[in-house]
Amino acid sequence: MKNRTTLVLISFLFLSLIVYITRETPIINSFSGVVQKAFYYPRAFFYHAKIDIQNPFNFDRGNDLEKIKKENSRLLEKMADYERLKNDNKALRGQFETSDFKPQILLAANVIGFSGKPDFPDSLIIDKGEEDGVKEGAAIVSGKNLVGKVQKVSKYFSKIILPVNKNFSLVGKTSSTGALGVIKGEEDFMLFNNVLITENLSDSDIILTRGDVNDLGVGIPPDIIIGKISSIYKQENKPFQNAKINNLVDYSGLRIVFVLKTL
Repeated sequence: MKNRTTLVLISFLFLSLIVYITRETPIINSFSGVVQKAFYYPRAFFYHAKIDIQNPFNFDRGNDLEKIKKENSRLLEKMADYERLKNDNKALRGQFETSDFKPQILLAANVIGFSGKPDFPDSLIIDKGEEDGVKEGAAIVSGKNLVGKVQKVSKYFSKIILPVNKNFSLVGKTSSTGALGVIKGEEDFMLFNNVLITENLSDSDIILTRGDVNDLGVGIPPDIIIGKISSIYKQENKPFQNAKINNLVDYSGLRIVFVLKTL
């Protein structure tokens, strides 16, 4: 038994010596290459599998991630465009359904700016100007309500003065009796001034435009709603009475308005 063990040990040492001496020979190199190739693909598979497990969101793939981001951005833009078009169509449909103005004289415009208080502006900027046929003095409406009139026009934009602006002045009338007065802006509301004391004013009476159109057909037509009387100031010994008017339009919430072109 001892002799067999000794023989095995001697044989192992002998073979080891042969491998050491001949390790640079073609035969041994070929054998080594075969072994390496045999284990290359399994080893590579497990290596990359380990990388993917350690970094599950590393798409190598930086390009893939960038494509996903761009696609998401494009989809968000399309959704925004869809919502904008839907709101525009709703505003157009509402304008044509509620007002008596002919569609051909209405020019839809987007509100792109304002001046005054954010929650209560006194003027608006729209994205339509001379190139679109807008003229100074033209009425701006939303539904059957007067939003204001064009104060200044440039090539592509226009400034709209609102009825609450202190520089706004227009002759109006009551819807119930046709009593005339001058509408003046007071920042947060309007005053219906210089109404004869003999006229009968009442709370909640609607104030309309009397009409102020020039010979070119530009201006504010009659019977557009301006606001509603909320209180009356009257003294018997005075020849005139006044009334406070509240607007019926949320100026700060306007996104689309309509210019009345030449009537």
